[in-house]
Amino acid sequence: MLLTFLERIKLLDLLPAETGMVEMRVLRPLDAALPETELEKKAWNIQRGGGRVQWDETKARSVEIEVSEAAHGIIVGVLQGMDKAGKLRREHGSLFEKFVEGKEDSSRKAAETQREEEGTDPDKDLDGNGDSSRRRAATQREEGEEPARMPSGT
Repeated sequence: MLLTFLERIKLLDLLPAETGMVEMRVLRPLDAALPETELEKKAWNIQRGGGRVQWDETKARSVEIEVSEAAHGIIVGVLQGMDKAGKLRREHGSLFEKFVEGKEDSSRKAAETQREEEGTDPDKDLDGNGDSSRRRAATQREEGEEPARMPSGT
């Protein structure tokens, strides 16, 4: 699913902090994929401090994040629960539209158009070598290494 950096931050905040082991295992890949990579941190000038996150919005790009069907269902449940309780905030609107209402296609088309206009290759990561840093992090996890991770505070 194509997510902006703000959506990734907000989605990390929405993931349950306490859950059962099955849900924890379902959410683990998503929990590892959402934080910024070191390349994104440098390229987008991401700075954290005082409970806030700042970045250069002119450089930040939407990123394709793999969301399993089970993780998608958990996220939908959280967002629907927030909606029923009247707890949704403005920054949750696009996540609600993408996950609950299924309106991802328009944002994907907008991002593809932007990449075409800029002449960037969506298959290449920020380092330009075509080897996604997220794929590298997933490989590190599979090999028993923990990839570097930034705290998810907003």
